[in-house]
Amino acid sequence: MQFDVAHGEGGSTDLTNLKILGDDIAIDGSISLSPEQHLKSFYFSDFSFDRLTHVEINATVRDGNVLEVEAHGPSYNGKQFFQSLFSAGQLAEDSDAPDPFSVDLTARIGTVVGSYNTTVNDAQVTLQKRAGRLVALNATGKLNGQMPLAVKLEEASGVRIIRAESRDAGAAFRLIGFYPKVEGGQASLEVNLDTSEPGMKTGTLWARDFSVLGDSVVSDVLTDPQSMAALGGERKKEVRQSRIAFNQLRAPFSVGKGQFLLNDAYVNGPQLGATMRGRVDFKSQTVNLGGTYVPLYGLNSALGAIPILGGIFVGRQGEGVVGITFAIQGQLDDPNVLVNPMSVVAPGIFRQIFEFRAQGQNAAATAPAAPPSDFEAGIGR
Repeated sequence: MQFDVAHGEGGSTDLTNLKILGDDIAIDGSISLSPEQHLKSFYFSDFSFDRLTHVEINATVRDGNVLEVEAHGPSYNGKQFFQSLFSAGQLAEDSDAPDPFSVDLTARIGTVVGSYNTTVNDAQVTLQKRAGRLVALNATGKLNGQMPLAVKLEEASGVRIIRAESRDAGAAFRLIGFYPKVEGGQASLEVNLDTSEPGMKTGTLWARDFSVLGDSVVSDVLTDPQSMAALGGERKKEVRQSRIAFNQLRAPFSVGKGQFLLNDAYVNGPQLGATMRGRVDFKSQTVNLGGTYVPLYGLNSALGAIPILGGIFVGRQGEGVVGITFAIQGQLDDPNVLVNPMSVVAPGIFRQIFEFRAQGQNAAATAPAAPPSDFEAGIGR
């Protein structure tokens, strides 16, 4: 780091020709300090922490100790930011250290780079924090330059909810590095920032009318020899490259402290349905999930509409008369898939006896039972 020191009138100090250089960082600009050596303003003509990030930042401290920040530039590498969301790092407000400034941020970035070669183009963000508390957020952009993406903070009865909506669920999932196998569809996300447990955020993810392409876990379950024998059929490994269409997904979750907790999530479509619950630990890079696959979901779940008997034969929401209980355990990049073929012959209400018990399966948060009526409303605003 190098800079020139210039003393101004009244005892103020300017750090000019500021340069910070390192293996992954390059910053050029200047910093102005008050006579009390408190920050007055700073200007970075080029702020870069990797080859993908080039942003110009201008900030001034207003009355009330509010740091007003304007940022714009051609590109920003958002991978680390998106990954930090799984630890609630960018949204956490439980730090013991006092925040010296309130913040008003306005940013416009040409291209925000995410995971799996996914981008957000023409990203525009406005954000406000007061006393370390996020009080306003509005972000828009276009996934891969095409489908709109909208994120907004809403507050009602003292509870802050972040709502995110996308008309390309698959691209949105890939952007944050969550799950790369989804294609198309629409997605809606709600995150409650005011949960009772420090460092944890709760929410619900909805998606509809999407496809899953060549998922190896689906293949391993559906090609398990014992399960296929119990179902009275055979299935070839070509399912590994198959496209499976789904009508809807609902996934209540908790996220924070490096973990993602899933509770009674379900997904269904004409070919296949599934329920799932358990834990993904991003610190240890391990997964421990359990659930039930329901082949031919549309036909298999039809009995669920029958009062009383439907609950007995079908079981929980998202299941069917015939189901295969399974577990996904081990390292995140190469998990083991376990299948219990005995579950095929058990009616829905008794199928839980044959389940693999996933750790933390009841730890996820309570969430609304149905997607909001204005599923796409935020995109059109």
